[in-house]
Amino acid sequence: MEIFAIQPDRSGLRQLTDAAVSSFAPAPSPDGKQIAFVSSRDGTVKLYLMDIEGRYQWVLAGDTGQSNSPAWSPDGRWIVFLSDRTGSWAAHITAVDGSGSCLLASPELQATAPVWSPDGDWVYFVDRATNALMAIRPDSQDFHTVFQDDSITTLYSPAWSPGG
Repeated sequence: MEIFAIQPDRSGLRQLTDAAVSSFAPAPSPDGKQIAFVSSRDGTVKLYLMDIEGRYQWVLAGDTGQSNSPAWSPDGRWIVFLSDRTGSWAAHITAVDGSGSCLLASPELQATAPVWSPDGDWVYFVDRATNALMAIRPDSQDFHTVFQDDSITTLYSPAWSPGG
């Protein structure tokens, strides 16, 4: 599985990754100059960054455990992602330069599918343990339940409408 880019008019198909193993979950930066993605090219699924042409690719997070589901902050300075580096899957955050990587939400919350609010003040994710939509402030780890309905079998992949 590889990552490709194509123009909106369907021209210019380009393969950006070329590894013997999977590269997936591409997330373009807000300025369109970089792509965060995950790849198992080093034997463990790690978080990578590459320039938009696919020429320069480097590990951003993955020193221990596996990573998945990268999402850029609206200002392009941070990436939230899932990692099992604590022993169970949890939301983590890292600066785009690789500094400041830390646990964002407690592993007990069993975060999945993180997404930033349009203003960058909150990260939303689904807590698999309670099947609830949660919101957490990345600067303070203050969190709360946004939505929970036990009649819904499974919540997954929160997303913002184009208007916010």
